[in-house]
Amino acid sequence: MTRLPSARLPAPAPIRARWPLLPLPYEKLVCGLSSCVAPTEESWLVVGEAFEMPTPAFRWNEFDRMAIKSAEGDAEWTTRVANFWSHHVPVAMDVESDYHVWLLRLPDGAIVHTFAPEWKYGGTVVAAARAILRESR
Repeated sequence: MTRLPSARLPAPAPIRARWPLLPLPYEKLVCGLSSCVAPTEESWLVVGEAFEMPTPAFRWNEFDRMAIKSAEGDAEWTTRVANFWSHHVPVAMDVESDYHVWLLRLPDGAIVHTFAPEWKYGGTVVAAARAILRESR
């Protein structure tokens, strides 16, 4: 994990454009870490440099893009997928076996899990992450 000397608020442009009303504790977490990657490099937090790399191997919104691609040709499904991702911010990703992503659900602050290849909703992991994020300051 690489912690920055101070949080660089506001959050990177890609997240501010996509989710303009982020909770401040989450924004501080994202801006306060440059990177946080498991030793295997198969799991990571979506923070700092993940939003700023020009050509990363795995983009910060990769799961969003994959879900939209899998819904191509079905207008109703595409709308549901786009709506889902407009209310869920990627927090952590894992590609060790299947593709897993943990998301901050807006506006209630819950951490939820979903995974590929079927993009099934894995459920709520933490009902209200605000308390956890408050402790991370």
